[in-house]
Amino acid sequence: MKALKTISAVLLSVAVILSFAACHKKGETVMTVGETKIDSGLYLAFQYNAYNQFISDVGSDPDNSIPSSVSYSYFNDFSHPEDGTPRLEWIEQKTKELCKEYGAVMELCKQNNITLSVAEEDTASQYATAYWENQGVKILYEQSGVSFNTYKETMRYNFLYSKLFEFYYGKADEAVPGSGSKAVTDEEVAAAINDYAVLADHIDNKLSATYDESGNSTAVTDEQREAAKAKLQAYADRINNGTSFETIKAEYAAETGATDEDSSTTVPSSDNYTSIYTATAKAYTKNDSDLTNYNLFKGFKSTDGFEYGKAIVVEGETDDFKLVILYDLSKDQYYCEKYHDAVISDLKEDEFKELLSSKADELVVDENSSLVKFYGPGKIDFDKARQNAAS
Repeated sequence: MKALKTISAVLLSVAVILSFAACHKKGETVMTVGETKIDSGLYLAFQYNAYNQFISDVGSDPDNSIPSSVSYSYFNDFSHPEDGTPRLEWIEQKTKELCKEYGAVMELCKQNNITLSVAEEDTASQYATAYWENQGVKILYEQSGVSFNTYKETMRYNFLYSKLFEFYYGKADEAVPGSGSKAVTDEEVAAAINDYAVLADHIDNKLSATYDESGNSTAVTDEQREAAKAKLQAYADRINNGTSFETIKAEYAAETGATDEDSSTTVPSSDNYTSIYTATAKAYTKNDSDLTNYNLFKGFKSTDGFEYGKAIVVEGETDDFKLVILYDLSKDQYYCEKYHDAVISDLKEDEFKELLSSKADELVVDENSSLVKFYGPGKIDFDKARQNAAS
């Protein structure tokens, strides 16, 4: 479900490794979790993940206002918002937690005979090769004495992580003993899908200032705002009285000269199901970076008050008015199938993390304290590493 979640971490960590290469041998074991050895390359990849998690948590704290495109050093004086742990201490603790999670995944895969197929191994290798050869990774790694096989292991881990998740939460397979022990039913997916995604038809009417030939601007007036809302409300009333959305959208395009960005006339379908909703309806998910999702639903947090199938008029950003119809995804087998795995991941990822944490606590952890100190986050210039990785 979360395949390739550490690729960016690995890409940047290679630049970090360079600053240490002259002082320590390649591939030194920093930690051992159970029977799994974690070398310096993997340790630094996990540490970069921890660093980014710290930055994300600080940035999402409503008490903080973080400018865009800031450097890593900007966060030097921050503590973690949840518990007040100082930056370096939190990152080191989180890095160890991620290393232990890696060991737990490897141990559980071993216990449950979970391995990658030849095809999956090939795919992981192809990802690794693509980044190694095409993203400038090869030069950085070879200079630091880190092998391609070590780099490829990070790719394999992502595939194994996802496969282990599927083993527990996917449907039981008689050919795979123990599989599906925590399986999520189709009914549970349907009940949760509207918390993961929204399906909407919408017409946008964004007003903006006008300019004369001399470049002088005239701001949007209150009268124009009221007229824009009234036009959309009239459309909404007609839709709610039986006129199709497609008819209204065509009328709006003819009246305003608007370009129809969603020009599809085919209702989406799979081998198993066809959607019951319109061809123009578009789905937006929690993981969707589409700006329409953010502007329409304010970061996926303001769908309260919508009534499925009813057209309403909402105001987005400044002078941005929208006619919106929200549809109930739980009624549509096509979308329940399409987002099945993603919904399960959304539902069970935290539970899976707890399972891995419990397993990690059962394993003996042996860390090389001198290497943990040597590779400490306080000694790494992540801004310089990012510049090196980008050059």
